[in-house]
Formats: sequence, structure tokens, C-alpha cells
Amino acid sequence: MATPKDILKVIIQDISKQNIFNCNIKVPSLSELNSYVSTEDNRLLEYYVQDASLPSYSLSLVETRHLGKIKYAVTGQSVDSINVVFYDTKKQRIRKLFKTWIDAISSMNKNQVLMYYPSSYQTTLHITVHDNIWTVKSATPVSIGDFVLSSTSDTVGTFSVSFKCKDVVSEG
Repeated sequence: MATPKDILKVIIQDISKQNIFNCNIKVPSLSELNSYVSTEDNRLLEYYVQDASLPSYSLSLVETRHLGKIKYAVTGQSVDSINVVFYDTKKQRIRKLFKTWIDAISSMNKNQVLMYYPSSYQTTLHITVHDNIWTVKSATPVSIGDFVLSSTSDTVGTFSVSFKCKDVVSEG
């Protein structure tokens, strides 16, 4: 017997809208997140996404004066955050996963000193729209948006997550 997820996949294959896609997340191996995965070997979770905004890229510049003229020196490149709007269940299981993940990161720095994210708190996201795949490298959630509770709305609940990342690569 087909599950609702199988039926949804068939429906999605027949729809040519760009706005129906998914996001695969390999959940980091943090003890706080173990309750969200079925086994240690199966840490890859798939969620349906309403929106994803790919980040912008900027050059880091330093302004200097040389022989009376202003010159700019490139010191690097920065990647803005990527924002993803997830569909969630009525029990907000997906939102709770990201909240637990952010709690684990913030509890790591109880002394509030300058601290870099260890790679164990980062992951790779794969956002798939039809045959196009974007790989988000070294992603770490940095903020979670609100989840609106409303008695007048009949839409599926959504919330956003902003990820800081090192790069986004298109594979499709």
C-alpha cells in the first residue's frame, strides 16, 4: 500500500511548478539530536521546502590611498546566509530539531568567549528542485523564524531557518 509520502512524490513529479522541492539534511552526530534520527547510520532526513533563498556573495574590500588616489584591495569573499522555509507538522517536530541544534551550539559557549563553530556542528544541505541540486557546504543554523498559530488560516504551517555556510554549489 502506498504511503502518503509516496503519493505526494507522484503528485510532485507531475507538477511543473518551481515552488515544490525538498531539502536533504544530514543531521550532525550530536547526542542532543539523536532522538530525531532512526539510527546512527540513517542521519539523512528529507523535508519539503516552500522557499529557499540562495545567498549573495560579496568581495571584502579595503580602501587605501596610493599616490593621492583611492584604490581598493580585495581581502577575500563572504557568503551571506541562506534562508530556507520548511513545511512542518502540527507537533513542530522539524522546528524542534533546529531549536535543539541551536541550543547545542549555544550551550557549547557558556563562558561567552570568542569561539569558532566546530565542524561537528556543521552539515551539508542538498536542495533539489526538479533536476537541479544545490549543495550548501558547511551549513550551521543561526536563526529560526516564528511558527504562526492561527485559527483563521487553513494553510500548512511553515517556519524559516537561516544557515551560515561556506559556499553553495549548483550541480544541475
